[in-house]
Amino acid sequence: MEHSSEYYFELIAKYFAGEASEKEKELLSVWINHSAENRKLFNEYSRTWNIISNAKIESEINIDNEWKNLELKIKNPSEGKINPEKLKIQPAGTSNKTSFRFLKIAAAIALICVSSYLLYYYSGTSGKKHLVAQNEVIECVLPDKSQVTLNTGTIEYQEKFKNRKVNLNGEAFFDVVHDEQKPFCIDAGDIIVEDIGTSFYVNTHSSENKVIIILKEGKVALYKKDTPSEKYFLEPGEKAEYSISGKTFTTSLNNDNNYIAWKTKDLVFNDNSLNEIVPLLNKVYHSNISFKNNEIRNCKLTAEFKNQSLESVLNVLRATLNLTITRSDTGVELSGNGCK
Repeated sequence: MEHSSEYYFELIAKYFAGEASEKEKELLSVWINHSAENRKLFNEYSRTWNIISNAKIESEINIDNEWKNLELKIKNPSEGKINPEKLKIQPAGTSNKTSFRFLKIAAAIALICVSSYLLYYYSGTSGKKHLVAQNEVIECVLPDKSQVTLNTGTIEYQEKFKNRKVNLNGEAFFDVVHDEQKPFCIDAGDIIVEDIGTSFYVNTHSSENKVIIILKEGKVALYKKDTPSEKYFLEPGEKAEYSISGKTFTTSLNNDNNYIAWKTKDLVFNDNSLNEIVPLLNKVYHSNISFKNNEIRNCKLTAEFKNQSLESVLNVLRATLNLTITRSDTGVELSGNGCK
């Protein structure tokens, strides 16, 4: 479908609140009929909506607090699935003055309830957990207390986590709790990354059609699935690249100071061109910065940023390189006269 799942969640809420336009109703109808999963979601939403709309939220409820509590349950599924029947409600009887506000609240709560349901439908019932990062960095503590920070893509693992194995399709940083009896393993497509007491970076989404592993601390073993006895070992500060097409490993020292800038927001530029800087900023801040003219692409910058906002970084670029920064709904555009 052309829109994200969040768009259709909001569209469902608007439909039940009576605020959807005819065009939006048509879009919703197409989406519902697109798959069995979509129909199941809509039916679950309808069930939740009926429970809420046939009742009245007690006047003493602090709506902001209830909203935060529901959000926390979605972000921390281990605290339990939301049960719409157990929401703090009483028989219907709202006045005309409060009915519109009630519809808004009910739509929002039903949306959260169904989102929580989906989280369990896709991960809990199969005994698997999924982390998905699209437009924001996700941090998670795994069942063995190892920590993972996911920038883009997905991570999948068994809920019971007895084998200490995760499947990675994306870019992530791992800080692993070492256990000699139970190695921590990452399935990264053709290869396995095995912990030997480690914090390290793995990227299966490299633009060069490679899997990249950079070791920060400890030690890791790398091997292809079809030849597990042929292991490659990395020391701190080293980088391994696995060519997906060539099926080969190469190792070297890591010279990229910004390889986990998306996690730390610490950026180091040493005579780097804007042509190098802009793609990194887009990655770190999940932004959409582009060039209006090519003359500025080779302008160079030497600077360090420690956990600064994108706005602060752009202000330094503008002042240092004499740029013009134009903002719009779709992103940020850089222009200027170029650099000597």
